[in-house]
Amino acid sequence: MSTPLTDLREYRFGNDEQLCSLGFELLEEPTTDSVRWLHFSMSLRRSVANYAGGVLGIFPDSPEHELRLCVRYTLAIADCPTGSMSDNFDYGFEGVSLEVVNVDNNEPVSAFPTNVTTISELKQLLGAFRAT
Repeated sequence: MSTPLTDLREYRFGNDEQLCSLGFELLEEPTTDSVRWLHFSMSLRRSVANYAGGVLGIFPDSPEHELRLCVRYTLAIADCPTGSMSDNFDYGFEGVSLEVVNVDNNEPVSAFPTNVTTISELKQLLGAFRAT
């Protein structure tokens, strides 16, 4: 069992269960490269227009766009036979962002970085969207 994650910058092998238990989906770059992206993404399950477009008039009220919360890491995998599996996985925290995503191709249209770096702050942000 991994050490509970409190600071997102200290993510280690096995902490995915904690982020997935909050409702995040784990997405890993489909590659055999030793360096790849690793994202935890969560749909906030409402039309972008409900959050931004309706208030600011910047996005159409369309089912083609969705607001998601994304926790991003870069994963570097080493091949040291004397090291443990967790020692061979190095995660670099890239940040937490709110993203407007085109649901047809699953590509972000816009990303808005946040200052979130802890699980507590992440839960507060999730709570703010669940309360609306």
